[in-house]
Amino acid sequence: MVNILENNSILSIQKVDHCYDKQDTNKLSVSNLNLVINSGEFVSIIGPSGCGKTTILNLIAGLLSPISGEISIFGFTPKDFRTKKSIGMVFQSPAILPWLTVFQNLLLPLQINPVPSKNSQQQGIVENILSRIQMEPYSDFYPHQLSGGMKQRVGIGMALVFDPKILLLDEPLGSLDEITRGHMRYDLIENLRSKNKTIIMVTHSIEDAVVMSDQIIVLSKNPATVLTQIPVKFSVNRTKDLEYRTEFISLVNQVKKYLSVSTNDF
Repeated sequence: MVNILENNSILSIQKVDHCYDKQDTNKLSVSNLNLVINSGEFVSIIGPSGCGKTTILNLIAGLLSPISGEISIFGFTPKDFRTKKSIGMVFQSPAILPWLTVFQNLLLPLQINPVPSKNSQQQGIVENILSRIQMEPYSDFYPHQLSGGMKQRVGIGMALVFDPKILLLDEPLGSLDEITRGHMRYDLIENLRSKNKTIIMVTHSIEDAVVMSDQIIVLSKNPATVLTQIPVKFSVNRTKDLEYRTEFISLVNQVKKYLSVSTNDF
């Protein structure tokens, strides 16, 4: 157990360093990382390729451990918090099995990690998720029968079956074509933001970050540290016309400017 968080914050990262080579701690992947995320926020992490964005997600998920510093989620370490099934993760390529139907893929996490109090509710949970991700007509389809956007919806649904408090998104739209990606931005906003979940997304897309986020974290080049934090003050209910507004274009350019500084900071 680590320090209990204050105010509305649920995640605190304090002076965190990480190194993949424990024999050479001079080669850090993350350096002196400090970050506080509040309950219900949608936070995007953006930075140069290879700077350590996914490493930060894995640290938050408890899949990696820092060599120094502290990460606290609701007062727990990430590994302890993960055992509560309160963290969901969505990957760039959906982790769905080709020999299972949509329904069976959504049911799989509940079968692998059963929650005794919910065993009798498994079918109802899956049916609810199908409705949320708008895949009810395709519940008996196999992955090869689905479009890229549909597959990603199933991947998101699999992350939601335990109703996690925190959702980690690792380039969730990165494998989609631009048209599908444009639609999926708003699908994610509708399906995730309305449930008041805390969402942390790694992305290379400035437009995705600005459309979807409450806060954008711009990282330095490797080793990753926070270069700046940019608040996004659009209303929660965001629609496609947002992308044509002067404020949107201005914010996109602001992020581009910081990324240019980050990339060229040798």
